[in-house]
Amino acid sequence: METLERLLDLTRPWHALAETLVISILVLWGFHQALLGRHKSLSAEKQFARQLIMLGLTLIAITANILALPVSEGMHAQILGFVGLLVSGAFAFSSTTIFSNIMAGIMLRVTRPFRIGDYIRVQNHFGRVADRGLLDTEIQTESREFVSLPNSLFVQTPVSVIRSSGTLISCQVSIGYDVSHLEIERLLKQAAETCELAEAFVIVEALGDFSVQYRVSGLLEDIGHLVSKRSALHAAVLDALHGAGIEIMSPNVMAQRPLPPDARLIPHPVTRVPEAPDAPKVEDIAFDTVLAKEDLLKRKAAFKEKLKQLKARLDHAEGDARKQIETAIRRIEAYLDTLETARDELNDARKSSDT
Repeated sequence: METLERLLDLTRPWHALAETLVISILVLWGFHQALLGRHKSLSAEKQFARQLIMLGLTLIAITANILALPVSEGMHAQILGFVGLLVSGAFAFSSTTIFSNIMAGIMLRVTRPFRIGDYIRVQNHFGRVADRGLLDTEIQTESREFVSLPNSLFVQTPVSVIRSSGTLISCQVSIGYDVSHLEIERLLKQAAETCELAEAFVIVEALGDFSVQYRVSGLLEDIGHLVSKRSALHAAVLDALHGAGIEIMSPNVMAQRPLPPDARLIPHPVTRVPEAPDAPKVEDIAFDTVLAKEDLLKRKAAFKEKLKQLKARLDHAEGDARKQIETAIRRIEAYLDTLETARDELNDARKSSDT
């Protein structure tokens, strides 16, 4: 009995630490289940804030356990100072650690250089933003692949972003010196107008040893068809130049066989088969997941704005008008829940296809 009492006396100073440790573990587990564990289908975009909350709670739990240690206040201060030094060191070396991506993820949320659905190019990667997380950003490429890029890459490397307001698409071509540049400029502008590009212009880029290099550009206002419009512009340039009997010398032509003096390197005319009106575009196939998410986000934003307007009108409405507005508000809220469910299902389908 005396041995038991002596053991209890020895361990009594550690009771507070044990209780704090157990409470911390239970609280962190509960918050993890509530924020992340029960919502595994959440997109990285929505997990971001919850992950930050968990990070903050973990730091608070560590501090609470340090304060519960059965040591003097001076020792508490020294231990907290040591932990602070470790955290500072981690941030100091964040360029080569996981903290780099966390800090970059926070920075990208503040500066907002791109949004879901935007076309971006970083280093050799090009595609549409599919998801943004605490540690990485996911893009969907033209080949329908998903590529996860660390957030630190977007801070340390220049990023080209194509906004929904439009972008210039271009095509380079080289033509011999025997054709007037005025004729070439007219045909290239005609090709751009055939592709429904606005404000088309032509630049003479270089005078080469064997040919003149031109670049035709035009404003594409609907970036949803960026890939197919680039292809269409190249095809239209071929049709315009070959239709006018002009040879393309890109980059240079080196004939290794005897040809008659009047021979032209132009294909025979081919009748174009019109596409069906409902035929899928290249982007519909390559960026299917991004397009679905972007559509959900646009609809959600539109209905949130409508909900905000209805709530503002509700403050001044009375009688039957107030009841109608309340009914409309409930319907919109239910529809927003449906959109949220659809987004979760989209994430589930994506994850199940990856496994």
